[in-house]
Parts: sequence; structure tokens; C-alpha cells
Amino acid sequence: MTRFRWLALPLVTALAASGCADTSSSSDEDYLESVTALERNLEFESVVYVPVGSNDATIQTSINTQTRTALGSLLHSEIAVNTKELRTTSTSSWQRDEVDVYADGTHAKTRRILRVRYKYTDKAVMPKAFSRRTSFPLAVLAQPESVVNAQLRAPCTANDAHSAGYPLWYEIDTAKPACQTMIAAEQKAVRAASTKLENPLLEVSEAELKRVFAPIKVRMRPTVQSNIKTYPEYDKLFRGGVEPGKLVIGLVNGRIDDSGVASNDSGWDDYFDQLSVVGATHTFALTAVDGSSPAALLPGANQSLTLFTSKRGDRAFRDKLLGHWLSFEAPVRVKVGGETERDFVIKIQAHFGDTAAVKRGIKTSDVFVYNGHSSLGGGLMSPSNFTAADFPRSYQILWFDSCLSFTYYEKDYFPLKKAAAGTASGMDAMELITNGLEAPSYNSGLAIGALLAGVVGGRQPSYEDLLREAIATDPLRVVDGDLDNSYKPASTPIVLKDR
Repeated sequence: MTRFRWLALPLVTALAASGCADTSSSSDEDYLESVTALERNLEFESVVYVPVGSNDATIQTSINTQTRTALGSLLHSEIAVNTKELRTTSTSSWQRDEVDVYADGTHAKTRRILRVRYKYTDKAVMPKAFSRRTSFPLAVLAQPESVVNAQLRAPCTANDAHSAGYPLWYEIDTAKPACQTMIAAEQKAVRAASTKLENPLLEVSEAELKRVFAPIKVRMRPTVQSNIKTYPEYDKLFRGGVEPGKLVIGLVNGRIDDSGVASNDSGWDDYFDQLSVVGATHTFALTAVDGSSPAALLPGANQSLTLFTSKRGDRAFRDKLLGHWLSFEAPVRVKVGGETERDFVIKIQAHFGDTAAVKRGIKTSDVFVYNGHSSLGGGLMSPSNFTAADFPRSYQILWFDSCLSFTYYEKDYFPLKKAAAGTASGMDAMELITNGLEAPSYNSGLAIGALLAGVVGGRQPSYEDLLREAIATDPLRVVDGDLDNSYKPASTPIVLKDR
């Protein structure tokens, strides 16, 4: 049974979000590497109505409230955008007109209102099956969600116990047949009212202002593609980063089940799976435990990772691990290119149960993976909770294996890394691996372990090959920030040996 990283949140908590910059185009410099996803520039146009005299902030709020209602329908079409809740910041596309409002029955002028037309643009990822599609119809909401929520839950969402825990903008699917019927009937009524207007360019009907849906056409334009085969900067990883003489892999697993006893959480399977798979590449042993000692967890002389993972089903053992950082180290010999062979250590630091550990994990890891809930982008991983001081200066790979991480985290982490590294862009010091759609938890540990095993296993696979290692749980997974990487295994071979 497939488990997804759902998180049942009250509607009010899901509304908190950080601001995100608008992106209007993609270029050869930010091309996304993927084996399942296609990158496109996405755009649509719509309109909002606000009181005459409204300032830019009021207009912006009205636009943002409307644009985010496209998110659910896009997700149900397997399309992920790069901006959290589709927030916009640019006023350059706005066209403002004061228009007269006419009553539908009497055709009497009732008031004036400000009509603002706008264009939303963003980078998006979608299945490669979309390669020949250039547009498709959709609809956003023209009324506040609080007003239409009860009306639209049955026809326009799954309308089950799970979807009830999420806001309408996340769950809505305007392509559902019952929803399409509502949209078509409303559109017919609005058009009938509009035929009575003498000057539709400067007049609107009451029916237009009362409509629930604003039909839009979503357009998809090809981006500049890259055929460059890219690799992680293995030479940097195997020279040491956050710790001299070590490559540090950080793993944070959040709880998956929304309720129940922590020691019985289904996320433990993924925690132990990823440790088992990556741990099989070298001889790892437990070397440190925050708040305790290795001997307290594994009494005796044998404190191997193999013994550690063999106790995965012991709930009392899990209780001892909950909330603690554990370190496993494998001593190796490494030779990078023509350099002299030297002693080196591959370190895994792992944590289960506390999402707040993400901040420490990013700060202290060369390769970091978060596996857990995204909390609709409002959780502790939100870029708004970070500063440049939370990142090391050294080269990093970050992977957020959680729902919609491409939308929630992808572009806003790069400016933070740029400030931390003091380089031209965050992309020259970091790569991000994110997921376009809701990521399955089931078997995610095996997929994460396989990708990490590729990184430290001594083969130096390309990013494409690494993504294929984790393809079993691939929900439009993409890599960004890699196009400027200069490492090539043919010119700088790396040899690893266990000590």
C-alpha cells in the first residue's frame, strides 16, 4: 500500500507562507536535470476586481489569493510550479481600468470598480508525456475560498476524510466532471448577462462579479534545453567539506503517521532502509550518539551499522533513538585524480522524529536528505526560517524528499547559499534535488539509500544515473544548480578503498 506524505492540518495553519520571488523564464543556466520530468515555462492570464483607489498591496493580495487556487488543479494534472502558492510580486503585467457595474435584471448602473488584468509566469515541471502539449484549460477561483468552500467540496474535490483536512486551494480539481458542469453553466450565465452591455471594454455585469470560477488558459512554452551530462562535484566531496578529512551525509526523517505512538511510526521503515542500503557500501560503525553513548545502544564490542539496523523491529530500541543524532563512520582510503592516496572518513549522521533537526542537518552536512512531511511548505524547512548563517560555505547537495518540494523550497534556498558561500550564485556552491508532486513514503528509504550509495560507492555516476537509482519513488524529481559543475570522472578519477 502506497503511503504519501500527507499532513492533516487545520485550514488556518495552511495559510501561512513566506513570500517568493516571481520567475518569468528559464535559461540554459538553470535547466533542470530529470529522468521523468519535463521543464516548461508556464503562464496564464486572469482578472481581479477591487475597489476604486486600491493601492498596489491590496491588488497584490487579491491576485495572490486567486493565483494560489490554481495549485490544486495543476497538481491533479501532474504539473508543479516553482513558486510557493503561486505568489506573484511583479506589477509590470498589470492593466488597470475603472469600469461601470450594471445590474443583471434592470441594466441599471450600480457602481464603479477597478478591474486589474494580470499575467502569471513561472517555471514548471510536468511528465514528459506533455512534450507536445502547448496549452490546456483550467479555472481559478473568483470568490474568497471562505465563501465557496462548502459549495465546492463535493463537486470539485475528492470530498473524503483526507481532503477535508486540507485547504480548498490545495485539494480543488476543476477538471472533475461535476466541477466542469458548474463552470460551464456559470460561464453561460455570465455571457448572457454580458450581451446586454453596451461597451464590454468599460462595463461589467453583476454576474461577472459574482462568478465563482474564472476560466483561464494555461500555456506552456519550451525552455532552452541542455544536453550536458552533469555530475556531482565528487572531487570536492572527497576532499572534505564541513569536517576536514570527511564526507558527511546528513539524514533527517520526520514522522509520517499523523497520530499514534512514535516508536511505531511507519517512517521507521524508511529510516532503517536508507541506513541499510547506503551502509552496505563500506564498513560503518556507530561512533557517537547525542545524549547517550554508542555502548548504551549497542553493548559489547560490536557496534556495527549492520547490527544496528538488525534491531529495526525493536520498539524499545526505537524509543532510545527518537530525537537523537547518531553518527556512523567508515574509514577509507581515497585517491582523487593524480593526488596522493590518503586516509579519509565517510560519515553518516542520522536523526528521526524532529523536523527542527533539519536546520542542524543542513549546517553540518555535505550531502543532506530530509525525508518526511512538507507541511504545505509552512513547516520548519520553509526558507523563511533560514538565514545564510544556517549554511556552510562549502559545496553541498540537498535533497528534500517530501511533497511538492520543488514548489516549496527549490528556488529560495539558492540565495541563502549564495550569501553563505560568498559566490556569484548559490548554484555554484550547491545542488538541490526536489520533487514536483506528492512523494510516496513507501520504499522511499530504499530509494534514498540507493542514490546515496551511488554518491559514496566509488563509481562516480552522473546525476541522471543517480536519479535512476531512485526512480521507484520519483514524483517528477529534478536536480537544479548542476549545470555549472566541472567534475568529469574521465579527467579526475576517484578511487576508494576500505581501511
